Amino acid sequence: MWKTCGVAIGLLLLLFVAGLVATSQYNSDVFAPNFRGRKLDTQTVSSTLSQAAPAGSSQIYLASAVGFAVGQQIEIDSGSTAPAQRHNVTQVISTASALMIAPATQREHVVGASVRTTHTQSSSFNSFDSISGSDFSQSMRSSESGSSMGDLKATYAWFFGIFGVTWGHIQIVFIVIYACIYKNHVVDVQGQMPEGLSHSTHALEPGLLDCLCDCGMCHIVLYCPFIRAAQNNYAADICGYWETFAIMWLSTFCLACGAPLCLNVLFRMHIKEHMGLEDDCFTDCVISFFCYHCSLGQQALAIDQAMGYKFKCPCTLTAVDSPSKAKHYHRHHGQDQNLS
Repeated sequence: MWKTCGVAIGLLLLLFVAGLVATSQYNSDVFAPNFRGRKLDTQTVSSTLSQAAPAGSSQIYLASAVGFAVGQQIEIDSGSTAPAQRHNVTQVISTASALMIAPATQREHVVGASVRTTHTQSSSFNSFDSISGSDFSQSMRSSESGSSMGDLKATYAWFFGIFGVTWGHIQIVFIVIYACIYKNHVVDVQGQMPEGLSHSTHALEPGLLDCLCDCGMCHIVLYCPFIRAAQNNYAADICGYWETFAIMWLSTFCLACGAPLCLNVLFRMHIKEHMGLEDDCFTDCVISFFCYHCSLGQQALAIDQAMGYKFKCPCTLTAVDSPSKAKHYHRHHGQDQNLS
């Protein structure tokens, strides 16, 4: 048992590491430097002033604002030996080819002055809220562009896609491990059922909804229906345990065609035939298509009761206390067992 748990934990760790590696190797554009959901371009973007910018201006007009984005740092050529002052773009007004900048210009800039981005991101950009106050915050909220939101949505879609695939693999690993444990503790213990074991000749004796009163059976047919279907087929000598499990699993790829439901109809008819019950194809189809899990639970209860066993979740099979059906089963099976 501990060895199986160790293998399961090891597989989970491998899947987790694989997810991390896939994340690090994925398109770097998705994980490029971001500011509040926007990608900051690391290439130099340049333009020229289309209007003069007097000292104290917080808005400048460019010949073209293409390539500029919120969060970039720009320099405006002062036309003198004085060092160029750096400003941070707080809003891009594409329709007017204008930029809102902070802090405001300290000197006058003439028409045609060069405006270009710098590669160094401002380390004090987070303090702009205190410099510009609520006006800056409002401008930041109003500058959300469709492209930046598209990048953010793509990042979320990719992340949840990877999470979904990883979780799907984890589920498969757990189900296969549980199927192995279930076979050793339940299927192999119960064995196969002799033909004609049912006392009734018309229909399965448990009611269609009787599985709802059995907590263990309700759980197994609801959360692991393929495992229970495999046990039913093995007990009725219809198909092997692992063969049925694989067939039912593959049938999910044809779920739109109702493959699992059609298989359940076929298995149900063969189980009834093995137990010596009359065939009713129409009723079996209706029950299987509209009450799949209850149909599976009814078949399972019929087999367990006929063989004198009761299933207890997750993988315990106990003999009932002295039922006539259990004695009938062991007499047919040629076994002398104490059922108490």
